This record gives sequence, C-alpha cells and structure tokens, in this order.
Amino acid sequence: MARSSQSPLCHSERSEESLPERSQPPSCHSERSEESLTERSQPPPCHSERTRVYSPAESLPERSQPPPCHSERIRVYSPAESLPERSGVPLRHSERSEESPAGRSGVPPCHSERSEESRWKRYVVGGGALESAGPLLRFVVAAATSRQYSDAQIDDYQGLPRRRFPWHPPLRLTVRARFSHPSGELRGTAGFGFWNDPFLMTGARWPALPRAVWFFYGSPPSNMKLDLHTPGCGWKAATLDALRPVPLLLAPLAPLAVLLMNLRPLYRALWPPIQRALKVQEATLEVDMAAWHTYAVEWGIDRVCFSVDGEPVLADAPSPRGPLGFVTWLDNQYMVVTPQGRLGWGLLDVPGRQWMEVDGLALQAPHAVGGSVTANPRRLEIDPLYHPGT
Repeated sequence: MARSSQSPLCHSERSEESLPERSQPPSCHSERSEESLTERSQPPPCHSERTRVYSPAESLPERSQPPPCHSERIRVYSPAESLPERSGVPLRHSERSEESPAGRSGVPPCHSERSEESRWKRYVVGGGALESAGPLLRFVVAAATSRQYSDAQIDDYQGLPRRRFPWHPPLRLTVRARFSHPSGELRGTAGFGFWNDPFLMTGARWPALPRAVWFFYGSPPSNMKLDLHTPGCGWKAATLDALRPVPLLLAPLAPLAVLLMNLRPLYRALWPPIQRALKVQEATLEVDMAAWHTYAVEWGIDRVCFSVDGEPVLADAPSPRGPLGFVTWLDNQYMVVTPQGRLGWGLLDVPGRQWMEVDGLALQAPHAVGGSVTANPRRLEIDPLYHPGT
C-alpha cells in the first residue's frame, strides 16, 4: 500500500470527518482515522509515532522471536556459527550460544542489555581468531610468525580515554578457563584481568606507566622479573601500580638504581622497597594450565586476593587504583623488563594452533559500606557464555 501523503495527527487531534462517525469515545491517543489506518503498510516506529491498528479482516503478523527490549536484541549464535570476524564489533556481555549451560528459555533482562558495561569489543589481528564452540568462547592463535603480531582478545575499553575505563574496586572477577598447552609450551602471553593499556594497543592515548591486577602468562624468552621471589615468566597472579606518587618521585634516580641492581647484594637489599612502592606482588600458579580451573580475583580498595578453585594463591596483595579496563587475550609476543635495566620486546612463531577456552566469566561489583562489602552484591552479567552456579 502507498503511505499516506498527509502527516500523522497529534494525540488529541481528529479530522472533522471522523468526529461524527465515532459511536464511542476514543480509547487511546494512538488511534487514527479509518483512512490513515488502512493506508499504512508498516507499523510506525515506537515512542514518537503510533502503533498500527488492524481491522477485523486482518490478522496480526506472526512473531518468530520475542519482541525486542527498547529496540535492541542480542544476537544468539548457534553452535555451528562463529562470531563475526570484524575487529571492533561490540559483543554484549550476556550473549550466549543456544547450547549454553545456563539453559535459558527466555531472553536476558532488559537492564543487562542496556547497561553501559554490557558490551565487549573484539581485537583480532594476524593469526588470531575468536571462535564460539557450543557453550565456549575460544581464543585462538594459529600459524603465527615472528614477522606479524597476532592476538585474539576481548575487552571493554577500546577507544576510551583512561579516565573512562569502567572498573574500580571493590570488585570480584571469576573466570573458568583452560589452555591448549601447559606452562612452558604455550607460546606468547595470555591471561585475564584488569589493566590500563599503557602501550596504546586499542586507542590513541598518551603513553603511561602500567597498572594491572590479573592472571598473567608469559612464555620464554619473556622475563618480567618484578617480584624478588618470583620467576620472570610462567603462569602467575600479579599486581602492579607504577603510577603511584612515590615511584614518580623516584623516577629521576632510576639510572643510578639500575646500575646498583646489577650487584646482587645491592639488588636483594634495594629492590624490596622499590617493589613495595610499585605495588608489585606476584605468585606462580602451580596448576595445570591445560585443565579446567576456576580463577577468581577479589579486588578490594586496599588489598587483592587471588584464588584458584577456591584455594588462595596470592593473598593480601597491594591493590592498584582504578579505573582499569577488563581484558582477556592470547597473543604471540614476549617482553623483557628487569630491575637490572634489561628491556626487550619481540614476536614468536606459533607454527601450529594454540588456544584458550573460556566457559565461565562473571563480575560482581558489590556496594562498599564503611570499607566492607554488603551481603547483597550487585551482579553484572557480563559473560557471553556462562553464569556461575548454573
């Protein structure tokens, strides 16, 4: 049908022809004269226009899916489908495959879809890929070479200035994950947690010193030995905040300190107070990376506690300040940063296929009352595949 050439009537307006013909008072402001109703070929959009009124001879259109909430609906991927290949495509936090272990029969609540935190963004380059495999999200690096950076990543801060990164303590992160290879055989770096993206990977920002609270893996030849008692590579729980006032005040003394750190007795004596100023604390994870584990971070205002399968692995670590962004990634890079002044960065060949699988991811942002956490945390459903406890 052709669309009416006349503009739609306002809520209280009626054509003079239609007034005498009404045997009943108008029922709602969305009704129209008979002429305008029959001439509309599609229902007008919501809010500013009017809903379509069907005549008795017409049947309502069949809906194959529930109506969207506020004109939005999350795409549900079947197990045979893979996620879109474009980088920078937002993924809703509550997305899930149809075979999700949560077994949802309905659609997610509207408030979860429309929250500002409910959007993932992809960062996929080189030999990196993100795959949906039933209830899992798989981060893949395959056939990567040392001539090109390869990364499979989701985060929630691409394009944002650091002051607008979304996460502050107190906060709890829970991730259930496994890897294709054990520690030492997996090549590159991988992990999940929070940081300030100091290396300008996902946006044009000023360079910055790093802040992080995360589970971090680095394969040889990575050597980021910032904790006196922890190796510079491997699978670790770690905190770091180099943007505190004390490290910035000590920065002019860095060249002299680097020289002194090359003398082992002075390194063992001088590095611990510097490490405390940087809020560095790490612990090696003595778990099989290739097996399923539940990793948790309790990021408090003053302290951080890391656990694996409910067992503490790093307790009472210093807490970095927010705001920070969430990231989960697998790539083919290595990095060298030591107190002795050794610096390096490079890329590794990954001739085969390696991956990290995630089937559980949740954040809880409790309300802080007098420095403590209340018994009723505000859960944010941000994982595309799984809800803990299901």
